[in-house]
Amino acid sequence: DATGVESLSTLRASAKRDAAGQATAVGRFGVGFAAVLAVTDEPAVVGRHGGVRWSLAEARGLAEETARHSPGLGDEIRRRDGHVPLLRLPFAAEGTAPDPYDTVVILPLRDTAAADLAERLLHAVDDALLLALPGLEEVVVEVGDDAEPRTLRRRTEDGLTVVTDTREGATRWRTADAHGPLTPDLLADRPVEERLRPQWSVTWAVPVDGDGAPARPRTSPVLHAPTPSDEPLGVPALLIASFPLDSTRRHTAPGPLTDFLVQRAADAYAALLADWRPVAEGVIGLVPGPLGKGELDGALRRAILDRLPRTSFLPPAATPRADDADEL
Repeated sequence: DATGVESLSTLRASAKRDAAGQATAVGRFGVGFAAVLAVTDEPAVVGRHGGVRWSLAEARGLAEETARHSPGLGDEIRRRDGHVPLLRLPFAAEGTAPDPYDTVVILPLRDTAAADLAERLLHAVDDALLLALPGLEEVVVEVGDDAEPRTLRRRTEDGLTVVTDTREGATRWRTADAHGPLTPDLLADRPVEERLRPQWSVTWAVPVDGDGAPARPRTSPVLHAPTPSDEPLGVPALLIASFPLDSTRRHTAPGPLTDFLVQRAADAYAALLADWRPVAEGVIGLVPGPLGKGELDGALRRAILDRLPRTSFLPPAATPRADDADEL
């Protein structure tokens, strides 16, 4: 719809708000879609009833034509070495999405380097994508004409989230989720679009082995917000959380909101350990060490370690014997 096109074409002009049903919406105000420009100059989104496309060549031509009547615009284009804001100029796209899909994103790859990058990114797809997007049930990855398609599927089974991967096999994940509203003071230094969505969310996910004990995640050991960032995490679990990001979209932005979410993430992690079943010695592997890999990792570790002495999650040191009970 028109609102969706506007949100894709205007960074931070998201159509997602805090209306009913939007509290768990995922996205960073068009930033995710803007990432496609790393591999294409002509992205398009086509649905069942029309679509929208963008074109660097057409956008540049329109900008140059307009610059003939606006010297200031011409100076700005020259200052930018001919670069124009591609996504700011949407065009109507023809065609419809093929069955059984409702929406198709088309990314004609720019060159060989773009093709190589896209292939690396597709090979790097892992369970975190399905865990970060709970409305997504299946992802099919096809790289090259001769390669066997790789399919990842998500389902819930016995209270666990199961992700099956035709390349990596099945992984069972135990998750802990928390979310809630944000107060205005936590958003005072954030952009207006973020202030219009005063909600926070945190998800921890830990793989579970056949005995129910925690295993080390195969996912990238970084904060997912909700897509992978460059914030390293050494805590032995996958963290997907609505941390605010800086202008590079790769690191968390310091401030009261980040500090608040560190505490909420620590609360959720302590709850994850407290609720872990079966209670066994393997849970001790979820206790993080004191040395962080970065500022955020260090803050999370300190907050978690502060809570664990008050959290019951380890098995008793010794199991009472039957004769002990008889003596009593």
